[in-house]
Amino acid sequence: MAHIRSTLRAFPSANFPRASAPPEKPRYRQGGLGSYAVGAALDALAARYRVGSSTIALAATAAMLRAVTGRHEVGLLLVAGNRIPAELRHAVGTLTQDVPALIPVTGQVFSDVIQTVWKSSMRAYRHGRFDPAKAWDIIDELGEERGAHPELRSFYNDFRTGSGPSAAKGGGVPSRFRWADSATEEGSTFFMEVGDVPGHPGAALLSLCADTMYLPSEVMERFLWGCERLLVDQLSEDVPVSRLGEYT
Repeated sequence: MAHIRSTLRAFPSANFPRASAPPEKPRYRQGGLGSYAVGAALDALAARYRVGSSTIALAATAAMLRAVTGRHEVGLLLVAGNRIPAELRHAVGTLTQDVPALIPVTGQVFSDVIQTVWKSSMRAYRHGRFDPAKAWDIIDELGEERGAHPELRSFYNDFRTGSGPSAAKGGGVPSRFRWADSATEEGSTFFMEVGDVPGHPGAALLSLCADTMYLPSEVMERFLWGCERLLVDQLSEDVPVSRLGEYT
């Protein structure tokens, strides 16, 4: 609980300081980018930097958030699986918690961001089992102390099944973006997910659900394409942090 308190105390009150536009109709939209290029880049960069591919995807997400918001650190709730104790491994039901992580997007190049993201996310996951009721008490205390609650509507989740790399099957297949018929995470300011593309082993699905008051739909689409381009560019160069704005 001491870790949760110190993390939330450092959280921004909002990742998006102010609304950028009137909300669209519907207000919450969700788009997805299916990409073999992203799947291959995540695997290759994970091997190069000796971290999990989820860390690479989180680093790209945080980097793009910096490009959009101008913030050098962002507050995200990471969805952490909690089937750690032996008595829970065969339980039926969803055993996850939303774990706060303050993600710095600092350094000279994107590989620096990857390392800071790894440290931040591992620190969060290590403290990923806690009493939610006590955490809400802390949130209320901080809200009274600061005059505003910490940012608790921005999420990141990697729900890939781990089917294994087979990106060679998708060589030359173009990426595809499309809008979902409805948003699955209404009420969230920002919810980035990384998943599989059914029927396309080796491809990755980057899915973003957002409040169009803060991220208009055209920016959401550019955000996902920017993530892909950043990951692909990182294969051949260490992208300077100063260039992140180019990707939106």
